Amino acid sequence: VVTVPPWRYAANVCDAFSGAHLIAVIVGGLGFVVLAAATSRLPDRAWRLAAAAFAGALVLGSVAVAFPDCLKDPFSAVDPLVREMWLANVTQGQPLAIMLMTATISTLPMAMPIFLGLALACLAAWREEAARSRWLAVAAFAGIGVVGAFWEVRVATYAAAVTVFGGAWLYIRTLDWASRRGRALLVAPVLLAAPVSPIAWALYPAIADAKTPQPYGDPGACFRTAAFTALNVLPNGDILAPLDPGPYILALTPHSVVAGPYHRNNHGNRLAIEAFLGDDETAHDRVRASGARYLAVCPAADELAVYAARAPKGLAALLRDGAPPPWLQPVEVRGTPYRVYEIR
Repeated sequence: VVTVPPWRYAANVCDAFSGAHLIAVIVGGLGFVVLAAATSRLPDRAWRLAAAAFAGALVLGSVAVAFPDCLKDPFSAVDPLVREMWLANVTQGQPLAIMLMTATISTLPMAMPIFLGLALACLAAWREEAARSRWLAVAAFAGIGVVGAFWEVRVATYAAAVTVFGGAWLYIRTLDWASRRGRALLVAPVLLAAPVSPIAWALYPAIADAKTPQPYGDPGACFRTAAFTALNVLPNGDILAPLDPGPYILALTPHSVVAGPYHRNNHGNRLAIEAFLGDDETAHDRVRASGARYLAVCPAADELAVYAARAPKGLAALLRDGAPPPWLQPVEVRGTPYRVYEIR
């Protein structure tokens, strides 16, 4: 309502809040109202479950009729090359199982709380006889969230909002147990939570990263504010850069960008990726086609490493090693890890 103009309310878009989501909310909300009013007239639990299933089918059917495309992959319109080189490498879009295998240390702090929270919600449902139905509802929603995380790991963030109740139950039970056995044991809940605390786990990657050689520098430096505000000394112009720094350049400098982490920007994103993967001739052609005045890269950036690995003799690999082609004129900019070139 705030960010979308009224004439776009009915736009058939599925990758952002739109009429498709509004219809689902309205039909679902009306369904809840009807269910609440009709519950006392339904003879038993089986009838109530059937009514709830029917209401859910109405929600799904309304979306299927009005916005059928929204039941497909929301990123189906993303260019295949952009999907392969960008979306496939976006951490939050990966399945939880893949993340646990490829980035175990950074994923465990996110996965362990939701797994334990779900298990504890189930335990609470078993132990708390008087509140069993409520805990079963919590466990059901927590289970949906955990299953969703195996589709996309970002769902774990939303699952945590429900699974936290399982942890709260154990915390209160442990606190009650400790309070009856002496003040010294009141630290037990804190010690119990420490092994699954994201704060505790965050220390391990920091120590590991400090010991890992970084031949191209600190990747984190590529996204500090100072790295971009230093570009303000340049005369205004379009900058061709990898996708990830795009929003920072837009927010922190007066410059424009060709590419950015926006899945609707197919043309600019594909053009930039083709340029960074291309050999001298292809890269020059794509860079010229962008209409950009500058090209900027941070050698330590993970995205540049992805391009260099895909095309060891491509433009990204050359720029990473400080060997720009002759049609890129280096521009001295102090106070930033970015190497800036004027396109000729």
